Amino acid sequence: MSIEALRAALPAYARDIATNLSVLAEETVLPDQAKWGCFVASAHAVGEPSALRAIEAAAVAAGAFRPKRSRRPRPPRRSWP
Repeated sequence: MSIEALRAALPAYARDIATNLSVLAEETVLPDQAKWGCFVASAHAVGEPSALRAIEAAAVAAGAFRPKRSRRPRPPRRSWP
């Protein structure tokens, strides 16, 4: 999902968020990777899983974001008496 598609999917009461998405998308001072970093960080802050997946997918498609690979958790260390 592109930023514009996500913006269009927002309800009317989220007009300020839609405006912020548009302004950031059209920003020319920041490099693309920094812009996508802002989008991804904001999506994490909001905490809406579908928005986060959409933003991360758009960032990956734009080539500006590489999701961190999850590592298997290590087993707990044994403590000897």
